[in-house]
Amino acid sequence: MHCLSAAALLSATLSAQVPEAPSPAPLTDRPEGRLSAASIDLSAQVTEAAIGHFDGVWWGSGADYSARFAADGLTFSPNFAMPRGGAVRFEFESARRLGGDAWTADPVEPRGDALASIVDYPRGAVLERYELRGHDLEQSFVFDRLPPGCGDLVVTLHTETTLTCSTEGRADAGFAYDAPGCGSITVGRVVGIDANGRRSDGWIRVAPGQLELGLPQRFVDTAALPLTVDPVIGSTFLVTAGQNRAPDVAYDLTNDIYLVAWVATGSQSFAKARRVGSDGQPIGGVLLLGPCNDYSPVRVANINDRDSFVAVYNDNGVLKARRVLPNGVTSVTPITIANVASNAAFDVGGDITTSDNDVVVVWADTSGHIRAAQIEDSPSRGFHVFGETVICSGNCSGPAIAESGGSAGRYLVVWNQALSNSDRVIRGVVMDRNLAVLDSLVQVTLSGGASDFNPDVDGDGLQWVVSYLRLLSGEYDVMCRSVQFHPANPAGTFIGPEMVIEADPRDREESPAVAWLGGSALVSYVDNNSSQGDVYGKTVDPFDCTICETQFTLEEGPERTYYVSCASTHSGGADDDRALIVWESKGANNAGEIRARRFLASDGIATDLGGGCGSGGTNYATCARTGQSGFRFQVREGRSATSLLFVGPERIDAGCGPCRLVPDPASSAVVLVSTSAAGRAEVAVPIPNSTHVRGIKLYSQWLLLSSAGACTRLPGDFSNALEITIQ
Repeated sequence: MHCLSAAALLSATLSAQVPEAPSPAPLTDRPEGRLSAASIDLSAQVTEAAIGHFDGVWWGSGADYSARFAADGLTFSPNFAMPRGGAVRFEFESARRLGGDAWTADPVEPRGDALASIVDYPRGAVLERYELRGHDLEQSFVFDRLPPGCGDLVVTLHTETTLTCSTEGRADAGFAYDAPGCGSITVGRVVGIDANGRRSDGWIRVAPGQLELGLPQRFVDTAALPLTVDPVIGSTFLVTAGQNRAPDVAYDLTNDIYLVAWVATGSQSFAKARRVGSDGQPIGGVLLLGPCNDYSPVRVANINDRDSFVAVYNDNGVLKARRVLPNGVTSVTPITIANVASNAAFDVGGDITTSDNDVVVVWADTSGHIRAAQIEDSPSRGFHVFGETVICSGNCSGPAIAESGGSAGRYLVVWNQALSNSDRVIRGVVMDRNLAVLDSLVQVTLSGGASDFNPDVDGDGLQWVVSYLRLLSGEYDVMCRSVQFHPANPAGTFIGPEMVIEADPRDREESPAVAWLGGSALVSYVDNNSSQGDVYGKTVDPFDCTICETQFTLEEGPERTYYVSCASTHSGGADDDRALIVWESKGANNAGEIRARRFLASDGIATDLGGGCGSGGTNYATCARTGQSGFRFQVREGRSATSLLFVGPERIDAGCGPCRLVPDPASSAVVLVSTSAAGRAEVAVPIPNSTHVRGIKLYSQWLLLSSAGACTRLPGDFSNALEITIQ
C-alpha cells in the first residue's frame, strides 16, 4: 500500500503503455482468422442503393450520392449541388500496429456483388469492403490476422479532394469535408465489436491528404475473433419525409426499440409516430395518433412494467394522450388530460421500474401555473389520468421533466419563471412518481438581468443535468447546470456550477435537449445563423457539466433546423450509454424531414463491482477518457468523515463483515481526504491526451473511517468499488 497521490500512480501506469514506433514491411500472404479494424460512415440521406458494373468500372448509387470503385480506391460524390470536384477519393495506403512493421499493398481491381450491394478490394492480408445501405455507405477493413506489433491497430488512407476538411488532428467523433453553402460529406466515428459482443470506440486522425483510423491496443489484444465494426452508429437516417416538425423520442428496454413522434403539418395537422429499432432501422409504417395543433409538439415516454409508450399531444386546446404498444397497436381512443392554450408547453416522464405502471405529465395552464398528473396503464383499471396538482403558481411556463424517475421514481421538473419582462430564471421541484413534492424550490438559475428559458432535463432519480437557453445582450447561448438530490436532506438539493455548452457570437443557439447516459449526459442543440441551421452534440460530466466529449456534428449544411430531441437507453432501464438523437431538418422547399442518428458515448467504462456497506456512500468515476484534464474520483451520499481512496491496477476482493475491499492495497495508491458535511469528496486525476492510455483498467473504492463502522479490521464503511476502463 502506497500513500501516494492517485495522479502519481495513474501517471506511472499510463506511461508504461507507450509503444515503439513502427517500421514498414510488405504484405504477406493472407493469414487466418478475421478482424474488422475500422469503418467510415459516409453519410448521405438515401432511401435505397444499388451497384452495377459498367464499362469495366463498378458504380454504386443511392438517392443522394454516387460512388465509383476503381483500382485507385473509392470516389464518393454527393448528389446535392456541389462545386466542381466536390468529391472525396479514399485509397488504402497501409495497415500496421504501432511498434511493428506496416503492411502495404499495390492497387487492385475491386470485386462487386450486385445482389448484396457490396464491393470488395482483396489486398492479400487485408480485405477492404464497401457496403451500400439505405442511409449511408459503410467502409470497413477486415483482417484475417493482425499485423506484427503490440500497439494500436492503424489503417492509413490517402485522401484527395477539393473540399475543405472541417478539422485537422484528432477527430474521434467524426468530421466533415465541407463545401460552404452547399453541403458536406461526413466521416463517422470508428467502433469495433468482437465476437463476444465487446465494444470499443476507435480513434481518427486527420491530416492533409491522409486519414488514420485506429482501434486501441488493449481492445485488439483481447478481441475474440471475428471482430467486426458496428455499421450504423454515427450514421444519419431518415425517419420520415414531408411537412413535419418538433420530434420527440423514448426507449423501451424489453423490445429494444425507440418510438419517434412528431407533428405532420398541413391544412389539418396530425400527431404521428414511428417505431425505430436499436439498429437504426425503422419498423413498420407511420402511426397516426390524432389531430393536433401546429404550434405544440408531441411528447413521448415509456412504461417499462407495461412495455408500452405514452404519447401526449395538443388537439386544438385539449391535451390528450394515447398508449402505443411495441407492435404498433395504439389505444382505441385517446384520453383527455386537460384544457390548455393552443400553444401550451408540456412534457412527460416515464418509469423504468417494474413496480409501477404510470408516467408523469406536466403542462402550463392558461393561468401561468405548472400542473402535473399521473397517467396509468393498468391491466385492471385501464388507461386513465388522475391526481392533478399544481407545482408552480404564477408566471411559469415551458415545463420539462426528466425522461424517467430512475430506480427510485424521483423526477426533477423544471420551467422558466418570469420575474420581469427581461429577467427570467429556471426553477423546479423534485417530486416522486406519486406527485409528492420532495423539494419545493430548486433554483437552477438566479436573477441577474439575463433571460433564461427553454430548459430540458434528464437524470437518474438522484442527480440530473439541466440545459437551457440564455438571452443576454441579443445573444442566445446554451448553458448547463447539474442538480443533485440528497434523500437524507431533501431541502439541501445541490446545484452545480453554471457551464457554457455553446456561445458562438452572432449565432442563435436553440432547442437544447438532454439525455442521461449514466457516466455522462448528452446535450444536443441547434446552431442557427443567417444562412443555415446546424445540429451538434457534446457530452458533459453529470456532476458539474464540464465537457466530456467535445462537439460532434449531427448535421451541417444549407438546411434550416429548428428542433432537436434525444433519449437514451438508460432512460428506459438499460445499463449502457446509447442514445437516439432526432431532429427536424428543413430544405430549400421548407419541407420538414425528421432525421435521426444513433449515438454511443465514449466517456469511459465504470463497472459497479459492489462491496459497499454501512454509510460508505456511492463511488463515481465519470468521463474517464483520454485528454480529460478534469477527471475525478468521487464519493457521494456518504457521511462526514476522514476517508481513504484506494486506486490500483489489481484487485483482491477481501471480505470484512458485510463489506468487500476490491482494490489490492499492496499495489494501490491511497489518498487521504475528508468528506464534507453532505458526505462528498473528490480527488482530481488528469488523464493524459494519448491514445495509448485507452483500455487501461483501474479499480477504485472509498473507505469512510469510523470506529463504529461495518468493517472492524479497517474500521469504517466502504463505498461500492468500480472497475474503470479509460476510453
